Amino acid sequence: MCGISAAVSLETDTKSSRPHTFPAGFSKKLEESLNTIQHRGPDAQGQWTSSDNCVALGHARLAIIDLSRAGEQPLHNEEHGIHVVVNGEFYDYEQIKEEFANEYHFKSDSDSEIVIVLYLKYGMNFLAHLRGEFSLCLYDAKQQFFVTARDRYGVKPLFWTVINNTLHLASEAKAFLPFGWTPEWDVRSILEDGWLQDERTLFKGVKNVMIEYRSYITHRKYWDLDYPDKNVVETRTEEEMIFGLRERLLEAVEIRLRADVPIGVYLSGGIDSAVIAGMAAHVAKEQGWKHLPNCYTIGFDEGTEFDETAVAQRMADSVGLRLSTQRMNEQSMVENFEDAVFASEHCNPDLNSVGKFVLSNLPREEGFKVVLSGEGSDEHFGGYPTFLPDFFREPDLAWPGPAMSTSEREHMALEKERQTSPGFKGSDPSLVTQESLVARRMLNNTSISSHMWAVTMAHFAPWTKCYGAFSRPQARAHTPDVHVLNLMNSKWHPLHTSQYIWIKSTLTNWILTCMGDRMEMAHSIEGRTPFLDHVLTEYINALPPSMKIRYDPASGEVIEKWILREAGKPFITEEIYKRKKYPFTAPILYPTGGHMHQMISRLVTKENVLQLGFVDWEKAEGLVDKAFGEKKDPSAMRYAMTIAQWVVLAQKFGVARAEPPGNGSAESKGALGRIWGVVKTLWSKFV
Repeated sequence: MCGISAAVSLETDTKSSRPHTFPAGFSKKLEESLNTIQHRGPDAQGQWTSSDNCVALGHARLAIIDLSRAGEQPLHNEEHGIHVVVNGEFYDYEQIKEEFANEYHFKSDSDSEIVIVLYLKYGMNFLAHLRGEFSLCLYDAKQQFFVTARDRYGVKPLFWTVINNTLHLASEAKAFLPFGWTPEWDVRSILEDGWLQDERTLFKGVKNVMIEYRSYITHRKYWDLDYPDKNVVETRTEEEMIFGLRERLLEAVEIRLRADVPIGVYLSGGIDSAVIAGMAAHVAKEQGWKHLPNCYTIGFDEGTEFDETAVAQRMADSVGLRLSTQRMNEQSMVENFEDAVFASEHCNPDLNSVGKFVLSNLPREEGFKVVLSGEGSDEHFGGYPTFLPDFFREPDLAWPGPAMSTSEREHMALEKERQTSPGFKGSDPSLVTQESLVARRMLNNTSISSHMWAVTMAHFAPWTKCYGAFSRPQARAHTPDVHVLNLMNSKWHPLHTSQYIWIKSTLTNWILTCMGDRMEMAHSIEGRTPFLDHVLTEYINALPPSMKIRYDPASGEVIEKWILREAGKPFITEEIYKRKKYPFTAPILYPTGGHMHQMISRLVTKENVLQLGFVDWEKAEGLVDKAFGEKKDPSAMRYAMTIAQWVVLAQKFGVARAEPPGNGSAESKGALGRIWGVVKTLWSKFV
């Protein structure tokens, strides 16, 4: 639920050693900022400014729990000087309120209010007691201490930047615009996929991370993924582990069905959403719901690999849930393309995010504000083909299964690595096969270190070489801290190393953006993710690799998400139980002269590409013709579509053209600077 816009003055007056106050009219700008993200919270707006005019909290509310005015934010405890804004939902809040009922007076039935009492009780350790999907800002006026945090997986976003010596935080970067933010491309981040791998974004100086502020900004981590020692043999039986997973997943679903508004479920033809839908139906019936949750699915061209509506319909029918379908065609893709890109503030070499953008409008039209979804399952149960090479990289000593010789296992690892595509049909293999040996060694020789999807698909301008040869695999390998790198190389199974890398990068920075929060909240829909419940995932992470991926040497069959299939079997159809994974993607090839061709041609022009500044027009010039030509090259289409999305962001955000660094910059010093001087001269002649 909700959107946040907050600010803290950083500039210090040397005479008084106190921060400068906000300028006149700041409250109006904060209101404009909240209006920019009103889609996140159309039900109410509120703001608060500290008495010294140095801290401001703004909140746009999507009312989910406690629909009364008592649930509006910011929230305050005047006695202790605590002020809070929250985006998202906390679970177990009823138990926490009951626990503290005799020592704290709660002013509302809102779940968000538990932040105050937990902070007063546990100090900064209050974050360890929060369960849910959230981002928050808390200001302790007595200590002049400000902290902001996201949930453990980053389901709910929070970005920060510094504008005119003021720290600004917001649920979406576009909320910075009213404060005078001038968006610039972070070219290094784009080159290195930093916006995918770490806390950087596409925009220079805009990051997403937990921070604290007293008189300086501090970054801290309050939770991290962990996995068991690969050499310790598992003592639980299969039945115990299956039951344990089923019990915890049911709980994660059940607590996410609590709200004061109707709740729905996104349902495709895959096992992830089917298990959620089946368990939701089971819980609702057990609790005697008058109206069962409604399911929502998206349909592409019937009879194609992209359409799963028939499978989803049979699943919904089997558990007695109504299914609403949003049909998509080429025209609707085009009509919603630019709005979806602006909502995501991202690039995505697939149109599935546009499909999710349109789908999320359907529950809103039917009066639903909350929808459960299946994000996070593939990451934790080994559902992506990308994980298979690293599953076979080493034997699973924790759960010794059918014997495989060293040569057989090595052959399987190499074969799966060879077979594993970059992720999307039509991706360019050359982008993901150039391995960095050092990066691979850092990540325990896992193939994911060099074989992840190269999402940023573009031909970069020659001048961008001034940023050095720090490759995407190297950027990926340098993201985990040294302690985690040691665990990867000494303790964790390679499958778990791959899962850690993927979860910390692709899931958090891409999937939960392009397929999650931003697409849903664009239509004032709160997405809830049972598979990312940290109590559940801590249990899953402790399972042996062979519980997640099951391999039968006799038949050669590999079953991904094996334990999820077994735990979810009572709640799904036999069809889905046996069904292989199909990634949620959208059609990528379209006819010449059609709506898509016309839109991409309009966006990927010489003028627009040169205005980006970091893309080489000479290499990009023929992409549209290749994408829509006689052979319809899917790789060219993904390149062209990524560039088109950058053009949309540039136009909607007013991003200035990226220019080579000046002679006084760090990048231009030394020998690199001398080389750059030549490159800059040549570049200017061509553009």
